[in-house]
Amino acid sequence: MSTKKKHKQECVVNKENDVPEVKNKPTKNEIIGSFLADIEGLSANAIMALHVTSNFGADGSAKPDIGALRTALEKSTTKVKAGDLSDLETMLVGQTHALHNMFMLMLGKIGTTNNIDHLEAYARIALKAQNQSRATVSTLNDLKNPQRATFIKQLNQANQMQVNNSENFLNSENELLDVQNGERLDSAATGKTSSIDSNMATVEKIDGRKNNRRKRKIENECDERRQE
Repeated sequence: MSTKKKHKQECVVNKENDVPEVKNKPTKNEIIGSFLADIEGLSANAIMALHVTSNFGADGSAKPDIGALRTALEKSTTKVKAGDLSDLETMLVGQTHALHNMFMLMLGKIGTTNNIDHLEAYARIALKAQNQSRATVSTLNDLKNPQRATFIKQLNQANQMQVNNSENFLNSENELLDVQNGERLDSAATGKTSSIDSNMATVEKIDGRKNNRRKRKIENECDERRQE
């Protein structure tokens, strides 16, 4: 008994000596910011606003709960992120039927009035509901049958274009190594003397002794002509 009491006292002592963790409480602005960034919470709040006067259950005593609604929306979001689009498909099917019923309802109201303004309003609403129903069916079809083939074809075309551009760039660099007329550039090859201008012919090797004798001969001829 003494041992148990001692252990109990130690626990109490340890409990009293524990240092509580200090946590900064979020400010009001932070709480509001978190709420506005909570997509499921905002969606649940909007749905609740639509059913604020609605009663559920056999006796009408059940009321919608925003916490339970947010949890349901969060589960649906998790399914979509995992690739399960069944909830979205169900929603689109329901919207299609609702819009179709609105279209039929407005058509029925057209036959109940002779007022031109009412006729125009009913017809406008009916045509809008029909157009939205068609758009919803088209969205549902795209969701069930995504155009992957078109995406892959465009991706292949882009890759092919990139490869062709790379090949053209490499070919243009290789062409710089070739000479016109099909010859290959060779910096060590000896060029041929052109026959168009004889002055451009190859210069002979200069011999200094021959040039000196020729110079003296010319000078002697000039002196003889001066003496005459």
